[in-house]
Amino acid sequence: MFNLNSFFLPKFCRLIDLETKERVLAERHIKLIWHFIFDECPSLQSKFSFFFEEFLEWSYVNWVDLDWSFVLQYLKWLAYEKLTVEFDKQIISEVMLAALNAWGKSNKSEMCCCKLICRLLPNKIFVVRKGNEWNEPRRVFILELNMPFTFKTFDFAYFSEEESLNFNVPFKWKEI
Repeated sequence: MFNLNSFFLPKFCRLIDLETKERVLAERHIKLIWHFIFDECPSLQSKFSFFFEEFLEWSYVNWVDLDWSFVLQYLKWLAYEKLTVEFDKQIISEVMLAALNAWGKSNKSEMCCCKLICRLLPNKIFVVRKGNEWNEPRRVFILELNMPFTFKTFDFAYFSEEESLNFNVPFKWKEI
């Protein structure tokens, strides 16, 4: 009987017989997750990819969604579980931009814009805007704030909207 855990956890994947279709599918799925996190974040890969399997176990146990915010969850997990980890601004920016890029690729709703903030970079808001037409590219940019954004209880927050550039509406921000 095939164990679905093997699609998310390398330790279960290794228990499947070599040269079977199930093993190939499980390995391929785990590689897809790896590429989803690290392809757009080369600095994150070079410094923190060795925690990947441990993070997969944690995310599986804690029911973390495998969506556009998954790479943010990896950064958040590193910050809390591996307390010795220190991030430079380049890694944080790469992760934020990768998450927004994933949002832009995956979001099929009427929302045209997503803004993302991070406690580690309180003077910046990362923004992605989808094009108005199907063939118009996404635009991703970073806004510098004059005053740092005030964080209450979250490390990352976002809001997506149809058409607005109002950043000062606190009730719209959703925690990640």
